[in-house]
Amino acid sequence: MSIYQKNKGVDSDWIAEGDLTDAEIAELLRTKNVRGLEFGRVMEFPPGSLRGLARMRSLRQLCFRSCLLSDDEMAAVASVERLESLWCDDCPVTDTGIENLAGHQRLQRVVIVSAHITDVSAEHLATIPRLIWVGLDDTDITDASMEHLAALTGLETLSFRGTRVTDDGILKLASLSRLNLVPGQVRDTAVTETGLNALFTAQKAAIKATRSAKKSKAAPEVETGKAKRAAELDVEEIESARRTLFAYFKAMNEWATQCSSQYNVAERQSPSGNVAEELWQTWHDECRAIFDQFCTPKKRAYGRPDNISVGRPPDYMPEPDDEPITGVETPTKRRIVIETKQSFGMKERCQYVLVKNGDRWLVDSKKKWGAGWEWTIL
Repeated sequence: MSIYQKNKGVDSDWIAEGDLTDAEIAELLRTKNVRGLEFGRVMEFPPGSLRGLARMRSLRQLCFRSCLLSDDEMAAVASVERLESLWCDDCPVTDTGIENLAGHQRLQRVVIVSAHITDVSAEHLATIPRLIWVGLDDTDITDASMEHLAALTGLETLSFRGTRVTDDGILKLASLSRLNLVPGQVRDTAVTETGLNALFTAQKAAIKATRSAKKSKAAPEVETGKAKRAAELDVEEIESARRTLFAYFKAMNEWATQCSSQYNVAERQSPSGNVAEELWQTWHDECRAIFDQFCTPKKRAYGRPDNISVGRPPDYMPEPDDEPITGVETPTKRRIVIETKQSFGMKERCQYVLVKNGDRWLVDSKKKWGAGWEWTIL
């Protein structure tokens, strides 16, 4: 048995590997200010030993890897009232064991991987009010679990690799406005790219319907026939905005690529490894020139052009096929919203607002689809 602090002097996480004796677990339970505890390859816990976890007032995170956990031991885990995160990987957890977690008031993340749990477990998890992250990879869940999990209105992250979930199943999650379901979280299932796109479209429609309902409730005197309609822009106006956006992408890609190359050369040539201030000033000036050409003239407190970083992969790619347009909205004749889906990196969905300034379309702001549309820097 080995018990040690994960990052001594840095955090309050502890790891216990191998089988435990009564004395060892008693010592572990007496350790003060333990925030995270990970058990690895424990084939047998001393009878009743995990009940002591409830007395560890600082404990927030529990992780079990390749451990034999009985239903009674899962009940002991559930008794940790302040527990926020539970991770069970390759443990013989059952639906009965998961039932002990039902209604837990503090849990925010539950990950059960490689276990023979079914849709019954998803039904139990759906009663945990604060859950924002659920992982059910390599389990026996089906589309029915998606219907249960749709009750978790705050859910942001969901993973179910290696299960029998299908495109029809994930559509049941359309009401979850904060959920961002990405290809990497649905590998080895019957979920397709088409299904993910359909879910995204359904989520946006649900968000729009909710907003419309709130507006109608706030102003019931407004007649339905007078509802605000999208502006009608001719094709050339939309094409002009599209050209501006992709020209901005290309310019930023070339700038980032050049800066990265110059940074690497300067770092190698500098005895101290520091890059000259003059070079940073040049990069700032070049970035500002791009923003002056393609973006609305306003103060941007965060991010570019006043705050730059170099040396990492570019945020934009030079070709339209690298970030194809997936949707266009025209709220007014001087405002266009363009949605894209990147084919590189994390394959993020993005939303760009372009505003007409005189006779030119300029990029004004950017959002990414995370927990709904979230503002991000250009």
